[in-house]
Amino acid sequence: ELSSADTGVVYGLAIASASVSLCGSLFVLFTFHSIYGCCGRRRSQAGRAPNATLILYWMSVSDVGLDLFVIVDSAVINHYDRAPSAATGACGGLCAFLGGANQFFSLAVVLWTGALAANMVVTVLRRPA
Repeated sequence: ELSSADTGVVYGLAIASASVSLCGSLFVLFTFHSIYGCCGRRRSQAGRAPNATLILYWMSVSDVGLDLFVIVDSAVINHYDRAPSAATGACGGLCAFLGGANQFFSLAVVLWTGALAANMVVTVLRRPA
């Protein structure tokens, strides 16, 4: 079983890794908007965003949501783990909401990754010779 100090280290690592991932996802979103404009529909020299780029965009949006909820969730749970009323379930509805949001965004990131992989397979296997 982890001590209180070890649990704090684990939550700190979760927050740090989610922060790094958040920076990477925001970089992808910023780059996408600077090249293609809003929603990838701007007509410019770059043209319309390819499907793989749109999938990567939405995967980054899902990752931003996941990272934000992991950061908040880790901070909230770390706070309530240290509180004397932790055994009484003081977190209540907030923890239930954060848990549901983490599950949703975790699944969304996995599904967008699968969509990107399927798009790559179709692109490679069905391209004209």
